[in-house]
Amino acid sequence: MTKRFTTRPEDGGHGQRLQGGSAAPILSRTPIRMKDSSRLIGGRYQILREIAAGGMGTVYEAKHNLSQKTVALKVLHPHVARDDASRQRFLREVSAPAQIGHPGICDVYDAGFDTQDGSIFIAMELLEGETLRSALERGSPRLDQLYDIFDQLLDSLAAAHAKGIVHRDLKPENVFLTTKRDGSVGVKLVDFGIVTDGDADDEGRNVTQAGTAMGTPRYMSPEQATNARDVNAASDVWAVGVMLYEALAGEVPFDGPSPTVVVVHVITSSHRPLQGLAPTAPPALVALVDRCLSKKPEDRPADAGALRAELRRARAQTGTGAGIAPRAAPPRTREFSNTTGPMTPAATAPSPVPAGPTGATPPSFAASASSKEPTHGGGGLKWILLGGGGLLAILGLGALTLGVLFATGAFSDSTGQVRIQSNVVSGEIFVDGASRGPLTMGRILELPVGPRQMEARIAGAVVAQAAVEVLGGELVDVDLSSVNQRIPGLLGPGDDRTEDGKYVDRYQFVWRAGQNVHIEVVGNGLDTYLYVRFPDGSMHENDDADGLDAGFDFTVPSPGTYEIMASTYSPGESGPYELVVRAL
Repeated sequence: MTKRFTTRPEDGGHGQRLQGGSAAPILSRTPIRMKDSSRLIGGRYQILREIAAGGMGTVYEAKHNLSQKTVALKVLHPHVARDDASRQRFLREVSAPAQIGHPGICDVYDAGFDTQDGSIFIAMELLEGETLRSALERGSPRLDQLYDIFDQLLDSLAAAHAKGIVHRDLKPENVFLTTKRDGSVGVKLVDFGIVTDGDADDEGRNVTQAGTAMGTPRYMSPEQATNARDVNAASDVWAVGVMLYEALAGEVPFDGPSPTVVVVHVITSSHRPLQGLAPTAPPALVALVDRCLSKKPEDRPADAGALRAELRRARAQTGTGAGIAPRAAPPRTREFSNTTGPMTPAATAPSPVPAGPTGATPPSFAASASSKEPTHGGGGLKWILLGGGGLLAILGLGALTLGVLFATGAFSDSTGQVRIQSNVVSGEIFVDGASRGPLTMGRILELPVGPRQMEARIAGAVVAQAAVEVLGGELVDVDLSSVNQRIPGLLGPGDDRTEDGKYVDRYQFVWRAGQNVHIEVVGNGLDTYLYVRFPDGSMHENDDADGLDAGFDFTVPSPGTYEIMASTYSPGESGPYELVVRAL
């Protein structure tokens, strides 16, 4: 049957035919959000809606099928769950809150394995409110709010430090703000995925991968960036200092165009004086923030309890007035994300924060000022990234730096490093046929010297491949970008459905304006149907590529994320298909 080609804006506007033709898509496959999703995760959790998604996993609002309790269900992607280090980090997020037992830390109710697809899940407290990041983007808190928020944050963190647990990834995205019944701001600390604790063995296996620095670059202490095993409570104090600085000044103390450059500044540069950026900030508070950002851990407050006591003394010197804190601009968006993972020029997407819709009014922060352009010392620094736990060697620093390099064994004749350049998201890297874990732009692998065959795979399909010669003690780039992709899929029972009962899979592509793209769902006897959701929310449909197949060509009208949904013409149809995306 031949059916008419249509493109229908979702708001009911007039359809228009799309034309065109080059694409270098960035692809990720995530579960589609449908009202009638019936599969129980772990045999007991009904998915209600998707809250957030990242490279490691997805967070859903879900309901326990027996107790009917609503939770935030964090599900680790199956391909990530197969990686031992990622799995251990994920499960640490279960144990840390239980060990600490503090009401200011997001509670964890349950965890387990889903036998249907091999994924791991955590059932967590569903929080209502927003992250500190979202609040800061609207402007700076009033001074009394700032003191209240950080006092509560440090109370939770002090409980963790008292148990010997170090968070290691404190940042505004992991501080959640709620509204209490009396209208005041409540604070919850989330995401203990890369904590350290007293149970670590002598080699620190519970927090590092061969000494790889874990954390978020802008909030990472110098010692955490240079020696992943040399981290204690003082590193968390540094991160709190960065957040205080950001709340007062409207910018982070160390920034740059890539994670590597940021860490260079963290290790070698002094931060811009806070007093100059926030001239009305109380001197006692400014002095305390400066101490938190001391390069030497011993020069900072020892832990969160000590910092909380000093913050309270600074507040007492300031007075209890509710005056407006210095104006703050939202932090500038960089080309790299505040990711949590190996300290490479880019890593997986951030671990999503459990959050639910809220009818409560978010904390009211002062209006934002115009953006400031951060300035950093050390302009024109030359740097190289070497092995040995992410150590950054700054050229021109003299014998001391070289001595540290040789002492850590950063140079090696038997191994070299390969940095991944790719437009593929949520895939796997394979080297000589063996999986090396998640594929992320900028990820660095240490490999034996010699010729290596590298592949990018999605759902088992090879979407890009390259041959590379690994050189001893050197860093080389390898391009695993995919222009032409053929992704196998299967529609049938167990999949999500549209409201009219069609099975459906969803894919996401990020394209630049002007690219010419061919999309096709090849059914091999299955009467397929294609939906494309544009970044502006408009929906375009097609069922007339060739016979039973669906597809069309178009020129990307605007940059952004395009959602491709592969489905069938009639409800209840099932079978295999292949999604084809290629440049024209």
